[in-house]
Amino acid sequence: MTVPDSDVVVVCYQWGFVGWCLVSFALTWSRGLWLGASWYACRAGQLYWLFLVLTGIASWALQYTVATLLLHGAPPYPACNNNVRASPDLAVWLLYHYWTLAVIHDAYNGRMLASWLRTGRRILEGVAVPVILVLTGNTTWTYAAEGAAFGVAMGLLSALLLLLVWLPRMHTIALYVDWLGFGHHNHRDDGSFIFF
Repeated sequence: MTVPDSDVVVVCYQWGFVGWCLVSFALTWSRGLWLGASWYACRAGQLYWLFLVLTGIASWALQYTVATLLLHGAPPYPACNNNVRASPDLAVWLLYHYWTLAVIHDAYNGRMLASWLRTGRRILEGVAVPVILVLTGNTTWTYAAEGAAFGVAMGLLSALLLLLVWLPRMHTIALYVDWLGFGHHNHRDDGSFIFF
């Protein structure tokens, strides 16, 4: 099996300007969350947030691998989208990975359901992003469900590694990366998902 040298991805924008706004939101929301978390990790200089961001990068790479080598399905709607790496859907995968990490992080820090607004927004976006992508022809229900399943699985695995393996060792790691400006401290009030 050969991997194509380049891909041309055509994004569908139905319903005029409103459709363009909806699709732009759905495609960029999850990536924007990860970019915001990256900015925060660098600004805060905390290994915990850096490791969290690294799980997002690993998730992105894993989606490419899964879509290229395992699930390389047909494009969702060939008339308007010829994305050969559409299965599982990357935007849904990254969103659900971030969402799962956020929920586990909040539960670990005793903030589960602390804000009804945040909880409502998470549910709305977790439903709205896949629905928008499916209704506009940029993915299928199957690809969105695969993306959600892989995202939740990657989020659970990342949270387990982060909390059970890496967190207990961060003081030791901080000794070696202090010159990069990254450290570690255990202030529970410090750790909140500010972007989601």
